[in-house]
Amino acid sequence: MNKRTLFVIVVLSIAAMLLVACGGGGQTESEPTVEQGNMGEEVQGTGGEPAQADTQEAGPVEETSPSGPVMPEDVPLFEGARDLQVTEDQTNIGFVIDNIEIIDVVSWYQEQLPIYNWEMGRNPDSALGSMATMVRQNANGDRISISMQYNQIGGFVVVQINLNRAPTP
Repeated sequence: MNKRTLFVIVVLSIAAMLLVACGGGGQTESEPTVEQGNMGEEVQGTGGEPAQADTQEAGPVEETSPSGPVMPEDVPLFEGARDLQVTEDQTNIGFVIDNIEIIDVVSWYQEQLPIYNWEMGRNPDSALGSMATMVRQNANGDRISISMQYNQIGGFVVVQINLNRAPTP
C-alpha cells in the first residue's frame, strides 16, 4: 500500500471516529443494553473478553428493543458494545467497547469476519499504537471497513464500521 493511500485511510478513520465520538448527525442512538444469551440470561464479559453465553454460538446479534438501531445481518457486533449508533441505511455503525485493549478487538474481528463471509482483500490489517483499521470484501463485491481507536484515559475502544454495498443488477 502506498503512503498516500495509507494517509487517506488514516485521515478518514480519524474523521469517522470523531463523528462517532461527537454523536454525528443522521445517526440513531440507543440506550446501552445488556445482551441476552439463550433462555434470557444476562451475559457478562470478564477481563476484557467478549461476553458470550455458553449455549450461544457466534452469529448475528438480535436487537432487544424494537425502537433501537438495527444491525445489518452480515456485520458482527462485539458483545458488550455500548452507545450503538446505526444510520438508517445501515452503512455506518459506531459503538464503544469498555475495558479492553485494541488488539483484543482486532483479534476478535479477525476471527468473526470470515464467519460472516467477509474475506481479506489486498489491504492488510493495520494496528499502529492506539489505532487500527481492517478492510474486507465479500462475494457480492461489498466492502466493510472497520476503524478503531483506543482511549487510554477512559480505557475504551471506539469502533466505526463503514459498509460500501456493491450495486445490484
